[in-house]
Amino acid sequence: LEMILVINKIDLPSARPEDIALEAEQVLGLDASKAIFTSGKTGAGLDELFQAIIERITHPKGDPSAPLGLVSWGSSAGICREALEKACEKGLQAKLLVPYLLYPVVEEVYREFFASVRAGLVVEQSHQGQLYRLLRMFLDVPAGIQPMCRSGANPFRPSEVVARLRETTMTLQRGHAATLQPQE
Repeated sequence: LEMILVINKIDLPSARPEDIALEAEQVLGLDASKAIFTSGKTGAGLDELFQAIIERITHPKGDPSAPLGLVSWGSSAGICREALEKACEKGLQAKLLVPYLLYPVVEEVYREFFASVRAGLVVEQSHQGQLYRLLRMFLDVPAGIQPMCRSGANPFRPSEVVARLRETTMTLQRGHAATLQPQE
């Protein structure tokens, strides 16, 4: 788990950001020299915080040149991590992106991720597929990327995700990925 030390409210007269960062280093073991100082009120440090999230946290897992992509977030992210591992064990060339920041959409990260992707899934535990829709609003999502959504309390099983990836692979092998239409 990657953690970013963020000291907020630096605009307050009583703020002691450097002291608080050193205290966090002593108590939590976080590197005070990498602390990011922010103010939600003035906006100070927010660009630096977003850049740190991009650089330190949002990294795809799996083969960087894989033709199959999984994107997931929230409660389904762990399931997709396990599904990726199982898919790779079965010989599928896949990769996974778990964004920790859904909005604003970090377009650069997704563009790099989707560069090699011909098909895949956006797996989310939501009825309407909010991340899938958000990505389609801001990005040129590959035609072979499909939503895999479910509402309610019954989570996906990794085996379900792997089965859908396998189906997607079969579709790719038949050369029909370009004709896939989003299921909304």
